[in-house]
Amino acid sequence: MTRCPVCRSDHVLTRNYAKRVGRTLGTAAGIGAGVSATLKGARIGTQVGWVAGPPGRLVGGLTGAIVGTLLWGVMGGKAGATLGEVVDEHMLDNHQCLRCGHRFSEPSNHLVIDGHFMATPPTEDRSRYADAGYPGDYPEAYA
Repeated sequence: MTRCPVCRSDHVLTRNYAKRVGRTLGTAAGIGAGVSATLKGARIGTQVGWVAGPPGRLVGGLTGAIVGTLLWGVMGGKAGATLGEVVDEHMLDNHQCLRCGHRFSEPSNHLVIDGHFMATPPTEDRSRYADAGYPGDYPEAYA
């Protein structure tokens, strides 16, 4: 659960603006790129529907065109939403506290206090590096 770093409130809104814009643009781009695939899908549908005669060719062609367009639109939308999510989490202040109005990003896995960089303690066991002279020689707190 995300908490506001200023007032420590749990009432935080996740805005996801870039994710929404990315999904919309990705869907539009996917549909645009899918036009040639749509024509190919319609051609294949027409050939498959040939067995059922003229009505089968019509239905097969329309089905192939619709499925081709939807497939490309969904793929483009998913790619755009994924890219937008990365932008939201790493570049924009994606969260807003409903209590104090503060806008902030998710904290990263590093901590900076008064301009001094401090790495967060690792989650894995580093004792095997203690005697090996691992580059960086981890302090005793990490061993």
